[in-house]
Amino acid sequence: MPFAPPDDRPKVPRPGPLAAALLALFALAASGFAAPARAQAGAAPFSIVALGSSSTQGTGASGPAMSYPAQLQRLFEDRYAGHPAVTVLNEGVAGEDIDETAKRLQADVLSRHPDLVIWQTGSNDPLRGVPMDRFQAELKSGIDAIRASGAEVLLMEPQWSPVIERADAKERFVDAVRAVAAQEHVDVVRRFALMRGWIDGGVITAPELIGSDGLHMTDRGYGLLARAVLDQIAAQSPAFRARRSVAAAKP
Repeated sequence: MPFAPPDDRPKVPRPGPLAAALLALFALAASGFAAPARAQAGAAPFSIVALGSSSTQGTGASGPAMSYPAQLQRLFEDRYAGHPAVTVLNEGVAGEDIDETAKRLQADVLSRHPDLVIWQTGSNDPLRGVPMDRFQAELKSGIDAIRASGAEVLLMEPQWSPVIERADAKERFVDAVRAVAAQEHVDVVRRFALMRGWIDGGVITAPELIGSDGLHMTDRGYGLLARAVLDQIAAQSPAFRARRSVAAAKP
């Protein structure tokens, strides 16, 4: 067997797990998908603000603990056991349209310096006759403000329900949320399609998903939504994935 000459090149130590995670973060930033600085720091919990109207607040649930943001918080704890720690703040106000939500964006959301904002919108707007051009302009302006604060945005489209099904403009607002999401390059929870899919696929019946008012979700419906939101954040949020990498690397 031929003799191999000694390798005189300097030996470079292999990076430890934490260093490897930090290198991954630098690579993420270089690729143009940099996570917000708060997510990279890894010192505080990953902070999520759930912004929206009654289906964020939890109308129709048996109590505040069964709203989708509260169930989302518990699902994060169950799946990740605090690695990373995650906090979910519920800033849903029942009955709001986008004009009213925009007025409290700074005080209720941006002032809290979240890592991620889940913005549920478009449910009340067709019921109130909000002009489509104003809806889209307010949504784009809000996305810009959230991003300027250093947070990621995840939009959530209107829910399916018998009441919304009867609204003349229901699909226009579902399509508008999706269109703005595509234009602004943000992800969207396709809740209308998800809910129809759960019913059509036999996962849940319409009366089990929507309460007696024909509009708001039940405890079980909010639970299904929370699980879908968690899966989407885990798969698609660069900020959360970066924080998860750092947390997993810690001893």
